[in-house]
Amino acid sequence: MTSRTAKKKPTRKATATAKKTSKKKPTKLRAKSPETNHKSQLYANLVVQLLSLLKGEHDFVANAANFSALLFNSLPNVNWAGFYFLQGEELVLGPFQGNPACVRIPLGQGVCGVAAQQLETIIVPNVHEFPGHIACDVASNSEIVVPLFDGERLLGVLDLGAAWAAAYVAWECGLLAGLGFGLDLGRCAVTGTNQDLAYVSPRTGRAVSRDTGAPYHDKLLPLPAFLWCDSAAEPADIVAGLILTRHFLLHHLLQPQGGRLPEARERLHERMRRLAAV
Repeated sequence: MTSRTAKKKPTRKATATAKKTSKKKPTKLRAKSPETNHKSQLYANLVVQLLSLLKGEHDFVANAANFSALLFNSLPNVNWAGFYFLQGEELVLGPFQGNPACVRIPLGQGVCGVAAQQLETIIVPNVHEFPGHIACDVASNSEIVVPLFDGERLLGVLDLGAAWAAAYVAWECGLLAGLGFGLDLGRCAVTGTNQDLAYVSPRTGRAVSRDTGAPYHDKLLPLPAFLWCDSAAEPADIVAGLILTRHFLLHHLLQPQGGRLPEARERLHERMRRLAAV
């Protein structure tokens, strides 16, 4: 037998309280961050530019060439952008922008081959941890591969490589500047020249040219070219940049407070060091 409990009628006070608490609060709209707004505008501009490039042109190769050039020159930190087209059981290099790349990639091998085989987009934050990664450009640290279809038929893939490690070193330089320990890497502290800068004073954080610093090179920190001019960053350059920022982060910020660098950063340094030694 199921017992039933008699329902009590709510008092006026309880009812008023219930009505008061049941009112919905107006939803607050959160403003987008400046970074989100910037990305949204960037992608919107890319769509407009791409449609303009493709308008009236039906040649597949020509359109792929313009598309890869647009992505390469518009997306930050991208150091390779291009296409691989399916031919039989392998992907064959198509139009691209960046360093020379692998010409043929079997299905199921590397990020491109796996994406084509699985028919799905693959985003790899760290290519050095991807099993079977094919290193066409050692400067690329992350990769996005998007399969291309004509209806249900696979045409190939769009491949984007990014050198985020160089961007990370630049971010650490910006962090130092924001905390009051900015590095002056624009010109030589002694001669004032802005050419062939190769060293940084560990005391002042100011750049020194190669000729000026040569007699004291063992007492100076290395300055990789990508930090002061438009230059590609190889693994050895990343290592030099990490050594540079490590010195100032430790001596000016962390050690006085008893702190230390994050383990993830140390792993990145060691991974880049191994790549540079290959």
